[in-house]
Amino acid sequence: MLRHKKHASAFIAFLMAFALIFTSSGIGSLTFTKADDTQTIYYNGESVTLSEHALYVNQNLASSSGYSYKTLQEAVANAIPGTKDNPTIIYLEPDVYWTDDYTKTEDRDKNDLIGLIIPQAYITLVGMTGNRDDVVIASDRGQNAGANGNFNTIGVGDGFHAKDLTIGNYCNVDLVYERDTTKNHTKRQEAVTQAQAVTKVPGITDMDEWFFENCNIISRLNLFSRDDRPKRSLIKDCHLECTDDSLGTGYITIFENCTFSLFSNTPCGGASFYMQAFLGCEFTTQLSDNKTITLCKNTKPFAFIDCDFKGDMTGMEWKQSNFSDDIRQIVSNNTLNGQPLTISPDYPDLSVTPDGEQMKAFKYNGEYNIYNLLNGVGYDEWDPLNQKDYMPTGTWNIQFDYPGIAKDVVPVLQGNVSDSLQVTPVVLGGNDKTVTWSTEDDTLVIEPQDDGTVIVKGDNSTLDNKKGCLVATVANGMKKVLHFTVTPKIFEAPVLSEKPVLSAPENGMINVTYAFTDNSEAADESIINWYRATDKEGTDKVLVAQTTYVDSDAKPYSSYVLRLDDVNHYIICEVIPKRSNSVEGSSVFTAASELIKSAYVADEQKQSYNVDLEHLAYIEAENDTEENNYEWKNTLEAGNWYGGFYLPAEYREGGEWSDKAYKPVSGELPYTYAQGASGASGTTGLQTTTQGARLVYVDDTARKDMSMTLTLSPHKTGAQGFGSAKQFIDIYFKYDAKTMTGYGLRIARVPSISDPVLSSFAAKSCTFTLMEYKNGVAIPLEDSVISTAFLPGCTIKLDVTGNTFTADVTTTSSQDSASNIMPHEVHLSHVFENEVNSYSGIGFQHTGTSGAGKSGNRVTIHSVSVDYKGVTGEVIDVPDNDINNGNDDINKDTDDREDVPDSSVDVVPTGDSSDMRILIMLMAVSGLAIGMTVAKSKNSLKAFK
Repeated sequence: MLRHKKHASAFIAFLMAFALIFTSSGIGSLTFTKADDTQTIYYNGESVTLSEHALYVNQNLASSSGYSYKTLQEAVANAIPGTKDNPTIIYLEPDVYWTDDYTKTEDRDKNDLIGLIIPQAYITLVGMTGNRDDVVIASDRGQNAGANGNFNTIGVGDGFHAKDLTIGNYCNVDLVYERDTTKNHTKRQEAVTQAQAVTKVPGITDMDEWFFENCNIISRLNLFSRDDRPKRSLIKDCHLECTDDSLGTGYITIFENCTFSLFSNTPCGGASFYMQAFLGCEFTTQLSDNKTITLCKNTKPFAFIDCDFKGDMTGMEWKQSNFSDDIRQIVSNNTLNGQPLTISPDYPDLSVTPDGEQMKAFKYNGEYNIYNLLNGVGYDEWDPLNQKDYMPTGTWNIQFDYPGIAKDVVPVLQGNVSDSLQVTPVVLGGNDKTVTWSTEDDTLVIEPQDDGTVIVKGDNSTLDNKKGCLVATVANGMKKVLHFTVTPKIFEAPVLSEKPVLSAPENGMINVTYAFTDNSEAADESIINWYRATDKEGTDKVLVAQTTYVDSDAKPYSSYVLRLDDVNHYIICEVIPKRSNSVEGSSVFTAASELIKSAYVADEQKQSYNVDLEHLAYIEAENDTEENNYEWKNTLEAGNWYGGFYLPAEYREGGEWSDKAYKPVSGELPYTYAQGASGASGTTGLQTTTQGARLVYVDDTARKDMSMTLTLSPHKTGAQGFGSAKQFIDIYFKYDAKTMTGYGLRIARVPSISDPVLSSFAAKSCTFTLMEYKNGVAIPLEDSVISTAFLPGCTIKLDVTGNTFTADVTTTSSQDSASNIMPHEVHLSHVFENEVNSYSGIGFQHTGTSGAGKSGNRVTIHSVSVDYKGVTGEVIDVPDNDINNGNDDINKDTDDREDVPDSSVDVVPTGDSSDMRILIMLMAVSGLAIGMTVAKSKNSLKAFK
């Protein structure tokens, strides 16, 4: 009997061993439980005893037991935190592990954008076969594609390690699983959207040491979350697929011996703060028409060593535009299709090839010095490849810190040798942090300090700004530079010799004259502001034009162009004296002009309106509460521009895009005259500088035929126009801002395109739609057209002639996608069944994410001109002594139009108003004009011409 038991035990042991081998091969899914309930698996040919630090996942198990789990979610829920020396390892059998139920049709909420959260520290996920294609951790949701935000496959914690597996977001990529084709999965949509693979666990601020080893990391847009990042990441022997804003995160990211498939031009987005190094990597590109890689959107430090680029790219730039002179990138032995690659060849000083001693910081004896690159920053020591004992240490980057530091902003010093800036070096890598300071420019005076910092002062006795370059050199010879702008010596404000004086109106303008008591040759950079008022004392004055010094040839705005809006008002000017080498003085106001009459306005200003964007001033909107949807509380008055935050109906409760509702940001102006960036680099104009930026011009003159032409440049260069889908710009035309009623053109980035031929281009195009607005609700007049026309150098012309409303959109930029498939210009038309409205106002509403830090998502408007087609809206002059002299009707708003005029409502045709003109003339002759409002206006009498 005992013999039989022994034989039986041996046979059972054989079966158990066979079952374990069968399991480890990935063919089966058996586990073995010993008599003492200890569970054992085989991994890499060795047995692993399961424990609280060694968990096993097999979706083919009948049920979970012990440390074996049927789902990855169960294993994560039961895992305990590991440590650096004793991580908790989760072993995964070959399979596809979904972190989200993709069959659910409901969108994931904006606060629920991670498929599987792994919050515990030092968790390691391991694919058991060693083939990274065999274990797939998957999701398939993205921004506006099954989720109300940028969806992530997994969110991981401190010390996370993944090995021999795939992490993918298959929202825009087909999942092909060769081990079992029944588990293939078709992408959710063709249109590329923000669908991320990896992010960090929410709520954990101190996160470090991510290690991806022999993994596939697959998605398209935003592979890694740009905003949720660890301090250091090592990505080794991995394959990554992506479009834009995908590679690099946190402070240090090292890619070693990785392969990349790049499907767009800006793969790195924000990139890493201290260093993003690509070592021995291979890149294959499959781009659209633009064949140049513009690596990054910001000025960040990179190293490319022994990298090979293949595919259709023809060149590479460090960033899209606005190159900083302070960049010093590390390059060595890089090729493009077998030929030496020079990155940003027009800026050779930005790339540095390390010498023999400096190269040791990156590569030593043929091996990449990962230990050195991950350390020497002040973080806890991390040696994932066990190199510490034989690798040298050395500086691999130098950065600077100083008060007021700002991204891509050159520090400014006054050239009086008293203004100073203390610069602190941040020496990264190595043990010797000694810095030697130097400069070759006599515009800088440097004073090295005992603590290693340096005090920098400016010395400039000229009348022009000068540049100066500070150089920091460390022990291994590596250098870093910091450029300064040194202004002329700054003096006290100039003194006005007498009070500024306004000229009489002449040639359609009023000029201000003033003089300084000094004879300085420094340029006059006085701030001149123009106001409009209904009384000579200016008690109700409104700022209508202002001086800016953004354009390179900008001068004091000393000649104000009169418009019909100024008739029956007084003009007052404010002068704040300043020279190019002085501080600002105290403001001085002129006496009011004479009462402006219609005859003082030039004919061309009556026939058209060429908006002076450089000097445009607008009244800031006053927002109501959130409960009242931030409605504007201002009383809108004719002749004024109003600007502020606004939340259109689409984003309010019940609106089609209410999931993208946004809130005002304190301190952010809606529109600012500024220099363009990214696609608008090298231009200036009125720029959207907050989300929800609305700007409207109130014009109560009744007109029918009218046209408007504007030029603008979205900062986006891929024809998508905006930072995300469900964002748009409305261009208001023949618009009444008081009732928010009129016409316009909407340019929008939409989540998807139903047309199967164009569906893959939703992220590379916009929709263009003629709109009618009724009480703030936008109603499409015709079907939308999809086009790539919304690119830098865009010209838009809106026109109403008779009953026909047209829009024509072209661009000077070449088409970068969908060549020969999608139109590169837009021509829209709508014929109203009844007469068109009689409104004359214009404006803009931009809902893109364009606030602080989002300059790449903005739009810069270069010019706006309106042609009134002969209808001037002539204003009847009121005698000077009758203004504000007990005759309140002159300034009374008599607008009694219905809230929602429809295009079918009959109105008096503007072109047939002879009877009205005769009536006005008779009234003027009989002395009855005063106190009777012929055409609605608060401050003037207007009539059809």
